[in-house]
Amino acid sequence: MQKPRKIPERMCAGCKERRPKRELWRVVRSPQGEVSLDATGKKSGRGAYLCPKNACLAQAKKRGSLARALECAIPDEVYAAMADELARLAPAGEEPCAKPAEKPAAGKAAQKQTGRPASKAAKPAGALE
Repeated sequence: MQKPRKIPERMCAGCKERRPKRELWRVVRSPQGEVSLDATGKKSGRGAYLCPKNACLAQAKKRGSLARALECAIPDEVYAAMADELARLAPAGEEPCAKPAEKPAAGKAAQKQTGRPASKAAKPAGALE
């Protein structure tokens, strides 16, 4: 019996959702410093991945996660060109990505939820200190 093949996964820079690599689009910074959308995933350079949705591109721009992943500043004109290219190449009618899970409460918010100080809120009730 053969082992099931491992499917490579990558994380979208916009919605932070993990998906199979083939479902995502690669944004690449070439050695010359040019940033472009790489539909084939084979261009040389530093890459980051995005869901093929304008909403994810907008989130990546707002957070600065795409610029941080590519380690360069990305001008607004490049974002606009990528949005046009995504609109042209992406299948129509795609549903938006799920929002990332919320972080657990910390500090006073944790104390309000559990009735215990934040340092003790994460510990199980029967745990020794």
